[in-house]
Amino acid sequence: MDTDRHCGDASESYPVIRAGRFIIGRSGALCAWAGNRLGVSFDERHTAVGILSGDTIIAVVAYSPVYFDHNREPWMVEMSVAADSPAWATPHSLRFVFAWPFTCLGVRRAQARVSVNNPRSLRFCRGIGYEEEGRMVDGYPGPGGGDAILFGMTPGSCRWLKESSNE
Repeated sequence: MDTDRHCGDASESYPVIRAGRFIIGRSGALCAWAGNRLGVSFDERHTAVGILSGDTIIAVVAYSPVYFDHNREPWMVEMSVAADSPAWATPHSLRFVFAWPFTCLGVRRAQARVSVNNPRSLRFCRGIGYEEEGRMVDGYPGPGGGDAILFGMTPGSCRWLKESSNE
């Protein structure tokens, strides 16, 4: 993957950057990788973090465009995770993928929608600290479709940010 060029419709001021075992930016290649595994599509407004093992992508977290409140302050982003293995979810990787929306973008909330038919993802979201907030009737567009469980997290409840501040 060429990480030195811009992907999709990203502006010249928004490059795709590689930092150690992470790639971050508005990357059509990363979003396509995640979309193919999740059975959904992401457009050029999505930002993604790719987690690498060597030069191989093992997971991608795709972030929806930031939603703003009535004062144009960053409010919320939706996160979608695709992975070939659960091995990507190290404390270091989780700190990185949550620092992006909460610290870099300054949002007050991250959320995830998970199909009720995906017990592994439901377990994963609960295990990393997302709080279950409700059921969305016909709220999941991907394979299996149907209802979704809505999970939410705030910077104050994100243990991954707390752990990084204690180091």
